[in-house]
Amino acid sequence: MKRILLLTVSFLSLVASTGDAAMLYFNQTSMTVIEGNSFSVDLMVSGLGEGQTPSVGAFDVDILYDASQMMFTGYTLGSFLGDLSTEILDDSSGGAGTIDLAVVSLLSSAELDTLQPGTFGLATLNFKCIDLGVSTISIDKNDPSLVLGDAFGDPLSFQVGEGVEVTQTPVPEPASMLLLATGLVVLTGFGSRRRNNKA
Repeated sequence: MKRILLLTVSFLSLVASTGDAAMLYFNQTSMTVIEGNSFSVDLMVSGLGEGQTPSVGAFDVDILYDASQMMFTGYTLGSFLGDLSTEILDDSSGGAGTIDLAVVSLLSSAELDTLQPGTFGLATLNFKCIDLGVSTISIDKNDPSLVLGDAFGDPLSFQVGEGVEVTQTPVPEPASMLLLATGLVVLTGFGSRRRNNKA
């Protein structure tokens, strides 16, 4: 009986600790981009607040992307970390790009608790499509320095979501665009003729 009770308590504590973990992920799982166009993805965090997980005061995340198909053009940090000390490095040598985004908030734990909702964007990453194909933007789960920390710098328990599959497509041909425009004009004319006949 004691053994069953002990196993039950262990299982419940494991479930509770897993449920309290924050989640680090992107705001979408797939997108289609026309070659030459710019696009962005948001790095998000959720599962905070309500006495579960303390607010986020720091993070160090490596973002991986295919530098032969897309070019990293910049980033914007979210506003929910307040005053920041930041460092971002972009290495796209050899076709494999890595964005090392390290951020530390200068706010206190109490200030961060007041400022942060349960889910918010840590950063917006901007890219430009430079070649056709399908590739993924992902969080490097094998990075030994991957961390999500509280205001004191202590690591928080968190899980990492899947990456964003980006499909880069060719620019639509002018003939296709002309055909589409002609079809829209015909449909508009047909609709106005039907309204005139009813009147």
